[in-house]
Amino acid sequence: MADEKIKRKIAVIFAADVVDYSKHMETDETGTVRSLRECEQILKNLFSEFNGRLFNTGGDSFFAEFSSAVSAVECAAAFQSQIMIRNKSADLRVKLQFRIGVNSGDVIEEQRNLLGDGVNIASRLESLAQPNGVTISKTVYDFVEGKTNLEFHDLGVQKIKKNEFHAFDILLKSTQKRQIRRKTKRSQIMLAVAGLVVIALVSVATLSIFGFNLDQVTNQIKPTQDKPSLVIMPFQNLTNDKENEYIGLGLEVALSSVLSKSERLTIPSKETGKLLQKNQLTDREIFEEFGFRYVLRGNVQGTPKNLRINVAMNDLEKRETIWSEVFDFREQGDIFEIQDLLAASVLKELELKFTIGGTGTGYSQNPEVYKRQILGWSAFQYANSENHIKAEQLFKEALAIEPDNLHLLAANGWVLFQKVKLKLSLNPKEDIKNALAIANAILAKEEIFSALALAHFIERGKKDFGNACELVPKMVGRAHNAAEFATMGRAQWTCGNVDGAIASFDKVREVGPHFSSWYKLPFSFSLSESGDFQRAVEYMTRELPNLNKARQERLYMLLTYTYLKLNQIEAAKKMYQRWQGDKQDKTAERVIWYFRNNRDDEFAYEIVKTLEPLNLPQK
Repeated sequence: MADEKIKRKIAVIFAADVVDYSKHMETDETGTVRSLRECEQILKNLFSEFNGRLFNTGGDSFFAEFSSAVSAVECAAAFQSQIMIRNKSADLRVKLQFRIGVNSGDVIEEQRNLLGDGVNIASRLESLAQPNGVTISKTVYDFVEGKTNLEFHDLGVQKIKKNEFHAFDILLKSTQKRQIRRKTKRSQIMLAVAGLVVIALVSVATLSIFGFNLDQVTNQIKPTQDKPSLVIMPFQNLTNDKENEYIGLGLEVALSSVLSKSERLTIPSKETGKLLQKNQLTDREIFEEFGFRYVLRGNVQGTPKNLRINVAMNDLEKRETIWSEVFDFREQGDIFEIQDLLAASVLKELELKFTIGGTGTGYSQNPEVYKRQILGWSAFQYANSENHIKAEQLFKEALAIEPDNLHLLAANGWVLFQKVKLKLSLNPKEDIKNALAIANAILAKEEIFSALALAHFIERGKKDFGNACELVPKMVGRAHNAAEFATMGRAQWTCGNVDGAIASFDKVREVGPHFSSWYKLPFSFSLSESGDFQRAVEYMTRELPNLNKARQERLYMLLTYTYLKLNQIEAAKKMYQRWQGDKQDKTAERVIWYFRNNRDDEFAYEIVKTLEPLNLPQK
């Protein structure tokens, strides 16, 4: 295959996708599938009328090829018009909406499938489109301008992931006219970070395990749940002393910890607020583009002996400040009282009932220790050598003051673990041994989540799944934020508890909709292994563009298996081809190897057996 000449051509690519398909499936699975099939038939009829060719489909998405840009655009407009008319019917059980993107560019022809940037940009344009809308590239616009009766609206240059393009909306109705900012900022804002990064010790420590870095992004923008979201912006240090930054960091930690425990409120990740502020988005932009209801901002100002904390909360839907407060900060110990008062005030204003009385984050009540903990975990999360050394020193100083603090001891264990992961250790075996000894010593006294997680991942790394899995049931009931639920789900999957893993991963999506992408691979495996093949396909096809190449390849393999289980043979063959790629080096042995490095290999043999009809190589 490597010697075969790659076939390239210029084509007009039409990409369509259902809006909120998973939500429809959760509400009415049968009605959604029936409605999708009816809409698919409308689309196929229009493809036939406008000389389009359907070359790929994945559940709720459709890709077609046109030789004419005018035909593709008119087909898209006709389809959206028919769908909007269809949705006006009072008898219609499930009313689906679609997004459509159209691009013209160079593509690779592989059998009857099309690949390459021409297709990728069409997909990006589709994600940019509004519900019931069509968004096209400038290349397409230049072809169709003056050749149709359609009206267009210039969106300017947009950037999604690595693709930068000039985009236009087709105005099928006047209400579709909009203004949006460059996608570079929008995508930067939605960092895939660990829920409440410094809320609990494991929340930051776990990130380094999976090679996470703060440059990872996701295109999941809107909150997925029905409850309101409160974004906590970074508190600004307006004093002349940089050391006072710990005050704002501590308040963010305390607020996030307390508020995230409410089942009636969603707290996006700390990094979400950080980048919203960095990109200087207005409250209106935050509400309209990201769907967040409330924003809380604060600052610290004054002199070392007389500091003042100013806090205000805005209702973005009503466009008004609904609460503000001033706290005087004269003694270092005042920070703990202020944390409780601040959390209680916010909850009262939002009319949410919750018991205040300590944040439960494992942070010391000693101001000097507390300061070093906050700054230490803030540095640790970046998982690079400079910040690792900084975190190690801060934790060392904190331990010197409180040598019996179990949470500080756990921090020291995570430091040793991360030192090995970052290849900074001079004696990796000894450091891992000492980290495990620290975790076990802590657990002999108290089963705190950070120590349980540390011990589990060390034992798993040693391939001692027996000891690793004994710790997992003890994590249940101790997870409170996105990072902890993701950690627990990963551990449950490793130990074969796929139902528990799915429940934990669902909780991640609820409490941290913008959480890091590293958990999505075990979530996908869990869904397929549980036998929920339809949900697995829907989830994987939606998340596939958000993953790196290595994770995408594993999803191609898993999608092949899942489509075969659904008896969708053609779709399975397409995924198999994508998984194999040009090198044709994916084998049964590699599938089994992957599982043996993560958990038992029983499911691996099930996958291998299912893929045998596709002539999967053994070695």
